[in-house]
Amino acid sequence: MANKCKIENLKKALDEAQNRSHTIADNVRILLQTNRKLFTMQLKMALDKGWTVWVTQTAEFHSYRADWENR
Repeated sequence: MANKCKIENLKKALDEAQNRSHTIADNVRILLQTNRKLFTMQLKMALDKGWTVWVTQTAEFHSYRADWENR
């Protein structure tokens, strides 16, 4: 009997967690739809910054490798 109660409580907790997760996903979807231009601009800026950093690091690693090979 005690195990049955534990199982029922776990099922309820799982259902509540799934409902919260669906609610959060719906809220994020609504935010993205209502602020699409802002999020698109912010995403583009973040990607541009990330690619800039990546290109810089790649150039540095390439020059380090060339220096090492020349030694």
